[in-house]
Amino acid sequence: MNEIELAKYIYDSAPLNNDRNLNEIKEKIESLSISQRLNFLVFSFQNYDINHNKELCLAHTNLWNNFDEIHWKKMILEMFQRKLKFEERDLKDINTGLYFSVFLLNEIIGVSPFDYIFKDSSINEIEKEYFVNYLKFYGEVFLNYNERELIGDIVDFYDLNAFIDIVKMKENLLENSIFEQKISYSDLVIRYLSEYE
Repeated sequence: MNEIELAKYIYDSAPLNNDRNLNEIKEKIESLSISQRLNFLVFSFQNYDINHNKELCLAHTNLWNNFDEIHWKKMILEMFQRKLKFEERDLKDINTGLYFSVFLLNEIIGVSPFDYIFKDSSINEIEKEYFVNYLKFYGEVFLNYNERELIGDIVDFYDLNAFIDIVKMKENLLENSIFEQKISYSDLVIRYLSEYE
C-alpha cells in the first residue's frame, strides 16, 4: 500500500482515534519514508476537510514528528500550488484543508509560518493574494484554535504523547528555523494583510 492508498484507507477508517485502528495505522505510517509521509499529508490536505486533517494530525503525530524545517517549507510550497478564488460564506471554503499546513504549524504546533509565506519568492504574488483573500474571509475562524481548546481535545480524544510531539517540534522549529512564535489573527492583519489592501 503506497502513501496515497494509505491516506484514502485512513480517511475511510474514521473516526481516527478509535482504538481498533490505531496500532494498525501506526505501523503502516512507520513503514513510510519521510518523503512519503510528506506526500501523504499534502494529499490529505488537498482532498479532505479541516476536521479530518486535524483528527489525522493529532491521532497520528508520527506523520510529522520527524520533520525538520526543510520538510515544513516543502509542504507549505506544495500547498500553495493552487489557483483558487475564495468566496465569502462558501461552506466548501470554510472547511477546506487546502491551507491546513498553516493551521497545523500556527494553531497546533505553535509556530508562525507567515513570515516565510509572505517573504518567500517561490510563492508567487497571485497565490499570496488568494491566500490573503481566504484569510480575510475565514482567517478569524481558521486561526482561532486556542491552547486550552487544543489541550482539552488531546486529553479527551487522543494519546497524551501528542503533547510531547507538539512541544518537541515547537522547540526544534523555534530554535533551528526561520519560523517564529504563533501569531494571532489581529497581529496577522497588522503585519501582513494590510499590505494587500
